[in-house]
Amino acid sequence: MRTPARRGVVAALVAAATAALTVLGTAPAQAALPTPVSAATARSYLASMPATSEHSRTGYSRDFKSGKTLRTTPSPNDYILYSTTVQKNQDGVWQVVNVSTQPGRCKP
Repeated sequence: MRTPARRGVVAALVAAATAALTVLGTAPAQAALPTPVSAATARSYLASMPATSEHSRTGYSRDFKSGKTLRTTPSPNDYILYSTTVQKNQDGVWQVVNVSTQPGRCKP
């Protein structure tokens, strides 16, 4: 029969082993880059993709079981203002340092 103290020791050992394997047993992923396709192949891929107009998208969800379109009444909170702050790091690379959202602050 296990006692609470023994369970605590076992749990601590499992946690320590997991942490050790995570830190020591991980190697960086190594994979070869894919071979690039030719420009002609890329053009043929693009030509085979169907083009759709902006009007073909309704923005509504569909219930796949019933096939019914799910529509909701629009509200001001559907329009969200996104603000992003970027900064150059020490290597001169721009990085996003803050993203904020304000529901209802944009107009359709």
